[in-house]
Amino acid sequence: MRLSKFPDTLLAGYTDGTVTNCYSSGLVTGDLRLGGLVGWYNGAIGNSFWDVNTSGLTTSHGGTPRTTAEMKTQSTFSSAGWDFIEVWDIGENQTYPFLRTYLAGDINHDGVVDFRDIAHLAGDWMSGL
Repeated sequence: MRLSKFPDTLLAGYTDGTVTNCYSSGLVTGDLRLGGLVGWYNGAIGNSFWDVNTSGLTTSHGGTPRTTAEMKTQSTFSSAGWDFIEVWDIGENQTYPFLRTYLAGDINHDGVVDFRDIAHLAGDWMSGL
């Protein structure tokens, strides 16, 4: 992916690679090959979206347009196959998707999902937390 050929487009001005499970949400300005997600591509774009309200654009060379409300709804992305168990998280109706810092089951945040997580959870439960 080349991000500098047409720098006025949000996620990528031009790409000859694959763009998948991506989104853009900022204002797009410029006068050459603009798009809500990408301006032009010679590759593949899948399961990717852009915010039509914040970008100011209703067209893109690839991707799927969504309103701000839709962009802050998990089902928009999960219906396209985004992983909201291990990879992504979202504050429903509040935030755009963001990458998880820890695995969903990693309760003690040691980078591993194991019985220590269950013990940590049980300890919190017994303490009334």
